[in-house]
Amino acid sequence: MEKHIDVVVVGAGLQGLVAAKTYLACEPNAKLLILDSNTSYDLQNKWVLAGDCRCRKLIVATGISSIPSVIDISGSKNFSCPILPFASLGRSASNFLSIPFINNVAVTGGSKSAFDAVYMMATAGPFKTWLESLPDLRPLTWCSPCLWRDADGFGWIRSWLHDTRWGRASVDALWWAIGATLIRQTGLNTSDELIVLKPDESVFWYGAGLGALNYPSNFHDFIRDGTVRVRRNDTNHLKKDTIVFEDGERLETDALICVTGWEWRGSIHFLSPETHAELGVPSAKYTPSQQEKWDALDFRADREILHRFPRLATRPTKDFNREDLLVARPGVGT
Repeated sequence: MEKHIDVVVVGAGLQGLVAAKTYLACEPNAKLLILDSNTSYDLQNKWVLAGDCRCRKLIVATGISSIPSVIDISGSKNFSCPILPFASLGRSASNFLSIPFINNVAVTGGSKSAFDAVYMMATAGPFKTWLESLPDLRPLTWCSPCLWRDADGFGWIRSWLHDTRWGRASVDALWWAIGATLIRQTGLNTSDELIVLKPDESVFWYGAGLGALNYPSNFHDFIRDGTVRVRRNDTNHLKKDTIVFEDGERLETDALICVTGWEWRGSIHFLSPETHAELGVPSAKYTPSQQEKWDALDFRADREILHRFPRLATRPTKDFNREDLLVARPGVGT
């Protein structure tokens, strides 16, 4: 039976809930429905929506981290070992860990999610795990680029910090000091095994990697004792039960967990596909006129952002030939 709703909010994350609360604050008599792909429960019963739903307004709050990126590694179709995307690890971990022949697990990726996957594998049993790694105080927020810098009344401070040469030098010095302190506290310079985790750039550009020491036990201990080995390189292709890296080095494994990020698109399929762009929802498909329109908007946005925050124009680049990483290679083993 078709249901008639005033407003449907798709996505029960923070944005969806805030959107629903805000709308009901403005229209308290509105009939509003929140939909989410995950299972939801009230005090007694499971909430189930059956049949079609017709609404006057639709709020899409699914974000752009709902669909994991496709595992697009050459040879993956002929890879004889299990391949698991990180997005499925929570639901599939128990079954995955119960497979009797899995003794060595490879994890590809370098985000905080990759650290989580490695820690789960290292603490679950006798695994040899390989990680491919690239690894609220108000005054501190002033040092981060923010387009809404005038909203809290401290726009003049942010303006000085980001618009002037002396201000930018002060911001760079602060982030360097924070990064140096974190590296010293985490001990990344204390051994060849750990130095491979040392980030290439200022903490201004990252944060998750140095936040890996928030587990019940010390994550770095698994690297020191050889439970976890780190290889810093790109994967070239997969072959039977072997991962082949760009430099030709090979690694045999029993399973592969891919932490490859998320698709740059929403999880709802509109008909036609170009409707995404027409509604302003992130899309991977545009008509020529839509492409021209959004390219122009992107250009204007980039120009304004880089004018207000010149530091963002000097984004990081990766360099696999860094001498300190080469020095660390004996510590990671082969």
